[in-house]
Amino acid sequence: MENLLPLMEKVYDITWRKQINGETVSNDEKIFSIYEQHTDIIVKGQREVQFGHKINLTSGKSSLILSCEVLKGNPSDSTLYQSTINKIESDYQIVPRDSVTDGGYASKDNAEYAQGKGIVNIVFNKIVGSLKNVVSSKKYGDPFEEMAQWNRSGDFKFEKRLPVIQVQLEGRSTF
Repeated sequence: MENLLPLMEKVYDITWRKQINGETVSNDEKIFSIYEQHTDIIVKGQREVQFGHKINLTSGKSSLILSCEVLKGNPSDSTLYQSTINKIESDYQIVPRDSVTDGGYASKDNAEYAQGKGIVNIVFNKIVGSLKNVVSSKKYGDPFEEMAQWNRSGDFKFEKRLPVIQVQLEGRSTF
């Protein structure tokens, strides 16, 4: 019980500041678990608040886990994309040919970054707005035109295949 006294004082202080003084207390200062004080608050889109740790998981085409980072707090997925590509390049001395991610990683900057690194096929699952997935080969010149050509002709299904791979990985890594 003595070990919990400093923690109780901290909870009291946070509560006093918020309820009596009207201060906004940042999530970094709050305590979400007295037994696992390192627990973070994670908000996923419009869904319910969850507690735990956010991870950034990367796998290869065989579904072998290439990288797993336990993150502090709840950084936006889109801020993690470029450093993840750099980590894979650094750890394995290769830039992946293909990239498929959850929609949270989608941004024009990330798509351009991936293209600049030489990634040929870039698919952000569940993207919104004007951002387009990039699927390319030597068949056409401009990657955005290539994707449009393939979608019109129906002779290339890579863009449809990659999200399936991503969903399969999520199914294996959900716990």
